[in-house]
Amino acid sequence: MFVDTFNQENSRDIEPMRGGHADNYYYQMVSYIRRYKGVRKPPSASLPKTIRLEGNFHQWDDVQPEYRDDIGDTIHRDYPGYNKFTQYVNKTGRNDLVLLKVTADSANVYFYARTKDPVTPHTDPHWMTLYIDTDSDPKTGWLGYDFAVNRHTLNSTTTLLEASNRAGNWRYKAETHYRAIGNEIMFSIRRRDLDLENLRKPIRLHFKWADNYQQEGDPMEFTLNGDSAPNGRFNYLFFQKAQQQR
Repeated sequence: MFVDTFNQENSRDIEPMRGGHADNYYYQMVSYIRRYKGVRKPPSASLPKTIRLEGNFHQWDDVQPEYRDDIGDTIHRDYPGYNKFTQYVNKTGRNDLVLLKVTADSANVYFYARTKDPVTPHTDPHWMTLYIDTDSDPKTGWLGYDFAVNRHTLNSTTTLLEASNRAGNWRYKAETHYRAIGNEIMFSIRRRDLDLENLRKPIRLHFKWADNYQQEGDPMEFTLNGDSAPNGRFNYLFFQKAQQQR
């Protein structure tokens, strides 16, 4: 007899669950596959570029690389479970993230996101939040994220940059600016506010976009509610060579 999912230690199941092992086994499996098969070398960024928020979004056309997210994962769910009294309902899908980009110049780092449909109003809760890990150290910041942009939006052009400790406590870092038109949004963040002012060092950062998560401080929200890019606890990696020689 072979028994699966007997307990957390003796389980082959990679399916995430509420409570218990959450999504740990899924990412453990991913780590093993990557060790076995290897991974492609991440693409280098295109040349440094200045993005002007007062300009149009065509400024982003030649920025590389493109980071993509699957389309249609914000569809609302209302479906019966395996028994007669369980109904699975989730209607948190809102802004469907499709394509993301990053670039930087000597003064700022710029982030871009495109959604499938026009972005909802900035007054919506948990709206188009950007998480950034600038030191590639999972022991600093919440889940390794040292900064968050747009957890609290001030108005239609200004939002907050916040810094985090490992416990997930966020504190004010700076005000920063953004522009949202149609299904596109872009942020401009000062390098010094991200502790990236040294132009003799390359920029290496992990980032994630998330929209309409329901609770703060729970990484399972990236899987359960709204949309995140990339999905779950994955991150995108951006690398740009140093802008000045040592």
